Amino acid sequence: MKITKLEALSDKYKVKKQVSRGGFSTVFLAHELSSGRSCAIKTIKSKVKERTVFNEVEICNKLSGNSGIVKIRDLCLISGTYHIIFEYVRGKNIISYFSNRKASVPICKSIGRQLAKILKYCHANNIVHRDVKPKNILMSEGGRIKLADFGLSVDLTNNNDNDNNKGGRLKGLCGSINYISPEILTSASYDKRIDVWGYGVTMHFIISSKRLFPGTTRQDIIKNIKNKNYSIITKSKNEEDFFMGIIEYDPDDRLSWDDILGKQYLRS
Repeated sequence: MKITKLEALSDKYKVKKQVSRGGFSTVFLAHELSSGRSCAIKTIKSKVKERTVFNEVEICNKLSGNSGIVKIRDLCLISGTYHIIFEYVRGKNIISYFSNRKASVPICKSIGRQLAKILKYCHANNIVHRDVKPKNILMSEGGRIKLADFGLSVDLTNNNDNDNNKGGRLKGLCGSINYISPEILTSASYDKRIDVWGYGVTMHFIISSKRLFPGTTRQDIIKNIKNKNYSIITKSKNEEDFFMGIIEYDPDDRLSWDDILGKQYLRS
């Protein structure tokens, strides 16, 4: 993608408000001056390597054929700071969306089907998201979801250019601690099946409104993950069966996306 160099964001965009703030970026709601269209501007912090910024842009562009992936419109460089311009998704992330409403069974199933199809598409294109969690899933009022934030993602086809990716095996601590796959903490390397775990723990939060692992500190949660101290909270046998083959400590026991999509819970 061509880099747009500007003197200031105000040359092309009118920033309306801050939407979110994380360890690596801040996201703003803005309007494009020339078209009047709303957009989301992700301002990257200076500590993030340039290669990481380009990686996110390239991956999102590679996946742009899927309507469930948030699309990039532009990449701006202003005084050494990168700003990624995304399409504006009119809605909220999953945590905010369900903060004042009940996650009904039909909605949970719909999200489960959509997210599994999106992640299947990512894996079919050799992309591992590595940070699947409710906050990175945007939910529109119409019930459609989009997967966002590919800042930690890896393209497995670029294994010769990335020291953290060798022959489909990945390494390095990444992801949000409440949704991180056990093998990231305990193994020398891991593979794309960490996204299946992230999917399962995310769906558990959506269905039960509870995090899988207890703990008030990062250290407590890591200890509970390593010690397998967790309980799956379900309201029916159908929900209980759904998590079998998904929330599994051994990656070899985790199901394929086709098998997940074939589960009775998602088909009923």
